[in-house]
Parts: sequence; C-alpha cells; structure tokens
Amino acid sequence: MSDDLKGVKTVRFSIRCEAINRFGQDVMAQLVTLDLPLQALKAEDYAKVRPARALEMAESVSLGAPGAYDAVAAWCADPARGDKAFCRKAQNT
Repeated sequence: MSDDLKGVKTVRFSIRCEAINRFGQDVMAQLVTLDLPLQALKAEDYAKVRPARALEMAESVSLGAPGAYDAVAAWCADPARGDKAFCRKAQNT
C-alpha cells in the first residue's frame, strides 16, 4: 500500500476463511467485507479503544459465504463483543 493516500476516502477490508466447497475442495471463502472511512481509521487512538472498535466504524458490511451468517450471529449474541451498530449493518445484508 502506498503512503500517498490522496483521494482515498474508504478502506475495504476483505476477510476470508478456509472452507470446503460443495465439491469437497479446499477454498478461501469470502466471509465478511467491511468498508471503513479512512479519516476515522486515521483519527482513532488504538491504544485506548477495544479491538472491536474497527467493526463499529464500518460504513457498510456485506456477508459472503454461508458460514458468515453463523459467525456474525455468534459474535453479535455475545454482549461483551457484539456492537449494535456493526450487528445492525451485518444483519441487514
């Protein structure tokens, strides 16, 4: 990634996981895609916030592989981890 971020407004995180497709082949399945505003990422003091804060900053969330729905449901069911803003966006995809 370049240090020159002029014109960049959004950073996309694409989270993949190992999976087995319906043909029994090992694949890297698209689990979750998050779009986060660059300015919010740059402004955050990561030494002072919990790690899940990045999820809260997501402008959009899209789920890919079928396992993503179960993973997000489990994450959001845990009040210690789940964030209402992220869970609302993820569950509306």
